[in-house]
Amino acid sequence: MTTKEDDEDARDHGFNVNFFRRFWRLQHLLFPGVFSLPLGLFALLLLVALLDEFIIYGVGLIPSGFYQVLGEKDLPGFISQTLKSVGIIVAVAVNKAIKTYISQILNLTWRQLLSRAVHRLYFTGINYYQLNVLDKFVDNPDQRITADINILCLVFSSVAIKVVVSPFTISYYSYKAYVGTGWVGPTSCFLFFIVGTLVNKLLMSPIVAWVVKNERREGDFRYKHMQIRSNAESLAFLTGARLEESKTNNKLDVLLKTQHSLYGRQFFLNLAVNMFDYLGSIISYLALAVPIFSGRYDDISPAELSSLISQNAFVCIYLISTFSTLVDLSSSVTQLAGVTHRVSELIERLQQLHDRSCSETLGNNDLKVVSISKKQSTGMLDEINTDEDGYFMEGMAFKAPGRNEELVKDLHLHLKPGESLLITGSSSAGKTSLLRLLRGLWRVSRGNLTAHYTPGPCGVLFLPQKPYLTDGTLREQITFPLSVDLDLITNDETEELLNYLQKMKLDGLMSRIGGLDRPVEWNWYDVLSPGEMQRLSFIRLLYHRPVMAFLDEATSAVDMEMEQLLYSSAVEKGITLVSVGHRASLRAFHKNVLHLKGDGSWTLETISNHGLSS
Repeated sequence: MTTKEDDEDARDHGFNVNFFRRFWRLQHLLFPGVFSLPLGLFALLLLVALLDEFIIYGVGLIPSGFYQVLGEKDLPGFISQTLKSVGIIVAVAVNKAIKTYISQILNLTWRQLLSRAVHRLYFTGINYYQLNVLDKFVDNPDQRITADINILCLVFSSVAIKVVVSPFTISYYSYKAYVGTGWVGPTSCFLFFIVGTLVNKLLMSPIVAWVVKNERREGDFRYKHMQIRSNAESLAFLTGARLEESKTNNKLDVLLKTQHSLYGRQFFLNLAVNMFDYLGSIISYLALAVPIFSGRYDDISPAELSSLISQNAFVCIYLISTFSTLVDLSSSVTQLAGVTHRVSELIERLQQLHDRSCSETLGNNDLKVVSISKKQSTGMLDEINTDEDGYFMEGMAFKAPGRNEELVKDLHLHLKPGESLLITGSSSAGKTSLLRLLRGLWRVSRGNLTAHYTPGPCGVLFLPQKPYLTDGTLREQITFPLSVDLDLITNDETEELLNYLQKMKLDGLMSRIGGLDRPVEWNWYDVLSPGEMQRLSFIRLLYHRPVMAFLDEATSAVDMEMEQLLYSSAVEKGITLVSVGHRASLRAFHKNVLHLKGDGSWTLETISNHGLSS
């Protein structure tokens, strides 16, 4: 369980010790080992960057070379200098292109590693459900995974190499500046950098929190548009576009207001960065003026002096430029700090949910799976021990997360294989909530709940009112949540699926798609009607043939004739059905009826004319 101190620490969004601690933890994911690909790419990038600095030094000496040959009117020297300069320019262009490419590949590698690490936590157990539905600690987890991780890797790949290379560059050019200008050159440059760093540190800290807030508002605005996209038809039926336009504009206004506040704070940071950028060029000439006016170079010719000034000016300017580059990173570092906090918060919360799930499995308030059955139902009930298998509820009570009122109290029930159950009751009586409890999404508040089957195609399958359709082929919709291996597909399996499609009057899908395994680009929710989705969901049920199936209004979008066909097909496969529904026609396919009254009480009765499911 998280403590109040944990929550407050997680909300610390500054450029401070908390940032560096979180950033250090991420390095273990970005560099998983000594011989890992990211570390190899980073080392290669470092070598290329150092080579780039060496070539740039040659570029910086090009003007001094031209000053020398032009001042002395040396034509052969001019031709030689021109050819040498062209070669250096080509070398620096090629090297920079290589450096950029390696940096981009490193960015992609980091994003893959970090995203997959988050995915492992996100899709462990029901973490994704808790984070999106029950837990309100982390806002917009989808944005953190898709956008913030990308920004983190992109900014880090561009910032890291500059920070690592800068000590080598600063050391070399400090020495060259000392040789050319004495102690004045490097000393003035170092003082310049120290002052710039202190000023930017003071300006950066409050900006990081606003970067985090801005990313949250971006996520809220994006989610609003995603909500409209997912429910466009419902919105069109209700003609609610004007109201949604107003609400969407409100989200936009909040975002823009946050951005305005962020930009206002960045103004002073940008002012300081630009000020130090341009002051750097003046300081380099001030450093050169000391040895010149002190008479250090009075014994050389004007041409040699021009060449020397150009050479020393480049050294001092580049040293200042290196310091300025580090100062200029302030804006990038604030963005890096902001997304580091957001990504780290997500990882920390997912880990907390995972740890809490593991620890609370030992408690008395969780669904306990005491045995795992992998046997497929074949319609032969003598294969199943109906006295020991199923779900046992003993004095069980439950309530919605965050609520105090119990939806159902003191429920005593044994869900046996072979004895289908119909759950009825008024709206908000707890029917769907009971299914959430049986799936393990919610916890019991009192009593005990014991399960002898695990959720999944081999044990218990859940069919919600709105079926889940993944991206992929038609076969993948049917076999979900199992993956499809095209090499293991048999003709008998394909024929079975085609028969199901024809039986459920979905064979028209084949002509629209062109085959069970033909890739499609569309969103299945956009091309299938609610009734087609529910029929496809039942085909999924028939394909897997679990021991038990929990159906939550799973036939609400089909007519009674199709409902009878769907249920009778499931009964023929020997699947024990636990259904939530209102239609009286469903009673024919169930042995018992559990009626939830809405005040916590309940009744259980046996259907006298039950016969189809036996």
